[in-house]
Amino acid sequence: MNGSYGSGWQSGVPAELLEVKDIAVCIILSLITFGIYNLIWLYALCKKIKLLNKEAPDCAGEFLCLIFVPFYQLYWFYTRGKKLSDAAAGRNIQISDNSTVYLVLALFGLGIVNYAMMQDSLNTVARQLQSTPASIRPPVFTGSSAQAAPAAAPTAATAASAYPDAGTPAAAAKDPVQLIRELSDLKNQGIISEAEFEAKKSELLSKI
Repeated sequence: MNGSYGSGWQSGVPAELLEVKDIAVCIILSLITFGIYNLIWLYALCKKIKLLNKEAPDCAGEFLCLIFVPFYQLYWFYTRGKKLSDAAAGRNIQISDNSTVYLVLALFGLGIVNYAMMQDSLNTVARQLQSTPASIRPPVFTGSSAQAAPAAAPTAATAASAYPDAGTPAAAAKDPVQLIRELSDLKNQGIISEAEFEAKKSELLSKI
């Protein structure tokens, strides 16, 4: 394994990905601490992008390269910009791919602007994840080892608690077509089986 979450699911996401930072405060702290907070901010960005990509959060080597290896920041901004947008899309969150913009700004020594733009994207991810029901969130990475054991996958009972039977008052209050779409998403994610999806779909269609 390469430090990924594996195929297991848990009922949440890493706490770091749910954190929304005030960009203006981060910039002010970077200025009044003569760049010390800027390094803290950069490390946090490295870690969050790794977590968003379902990778082990250890980024010490990457962080040291950013500080001491000439021109590594140019490579980092470009590649992490793509990783950021691709990983967000994998969680059904749409943010812009600013990788080329990051590269150009880095060439002009405007790294702090890149930090602000990346933080804005991560803030968008955090808000979207906060609004996602815990029962269908992506998995939590709880260990620093690439060999961390995956959690048990959710069962159909978990899906049933989030999406009640078509005959119940809770389901009746929802649009059947929307319920079918949501059930289809659960099937595609492997939370319910094809047979369970077809049974609930037939039940919902009979109510239309």
